[in-house]
Amino acid sequence: MKPLRFGLLGLGYFGRNYVGLLQGIKGVELAAVCSRTAETLAKFKDSITASAIKTTDSSVILENPNIDCVVIATPAHTHFSLAKEALENGKHVLLEKPMTTSLEDAKQLKALVVKRKGNGTFMVGHQFVYHDYIRHLRSLISANSFGKVKCAFGEHILFPSRPDVGCLWDAGTHQLSMLQYLLRPGKIVKVFGRSVDVSGSGVDDFTAAAVEFKSGLLATIIVSWRGAQKTRRLALFGESKLAVFDDVQEKDKLKLFSHNPEPEIPRINAKEPLRNELEHFVGYIRTGESPLTGIDSSYEITEWLDKISGFLKQKQ
Repeated sequence: MKPLRFGLLGLGYFGRNYVGLLQGIKGVELAAVCSRTAETLAKFKDSITASAIKTTDSSVILENPNIDCVVIATPAHTHFSLAKEALENGKHVLLEKPMTTSLEDAKQLKALVVKRKGNGTFMVGHQFVYHDYIRHLRSLISANSFGKVKCAFGEHILFPSRPDVGCLWDAGTHQLSMLQYLLRPGKIVKVFGRSVDVSGSGVDDFTAAAVEFKSGLLATIIVSWRGAQKTRRLALFGESKLAVFDDVQEKDKLKLFSHNPEPEIPRINAKEPLRNELEHFVGYIRTGESPLTGIDSSYEITEWLDKISGFLKQKQ
């Protein structure tokens, strides 16, 4: 089978994680890499195959007919324009979260994807959906191990700040994508909470929101670039069990609590979530199946972000 030739846009804090993975997955060739500066490209000269194109001009990749797929891991404000150009050039697209920085841009991307009528794969990198612990939790929920899940509590604290997007749109996507995948809660009907620009940067660097969904689920989401320690946690409160997923832990990331004082700890042979995500993307391209985090689910998450942030701005 012919290898899929990938172009990678972005070698920043997160984009660099794709370099090794794209060179280690069967059936994939890292054919081109783009960064904003030649200095950054030079730093990776020993870790990128010599035959790969290295460029500071994204159009070199996006307009290249020999590139099948692109991974877009650039700053959030560039996502819409780069994804639009990639789609217009017939590429398979894996776009880092957030999909866009506005609902209007998301509408335009959705229209472009729909226009292609399934001719190509579009996927957003909500990597927690491809996390083996979260996938196991989904299987337990599907088997009705929890009864009705009525409440959820998610935290994402201490992560690199972004100058072009607030912490809700940057990291709140993680909690929302997990809730969507695990529970399918539907539309947002109420929002309570507050966003704060603590640093004076012009965007929120602390947000706490209680969100009520049409299904009756009440989810509390707390995100902040500032904090005393790194936190990546999601708790689900069901009628019969409580689940706590803590991604900061090296092992035993998922614990289940019922009537016993000692938690049940599932034994899961977990792989790196980003590798899972990439392997799923390649699989979707090969089979033509719709991705778990394709345009419909990612558009809904953008709708949720727009709804939450819009309400919180009114309360400031």
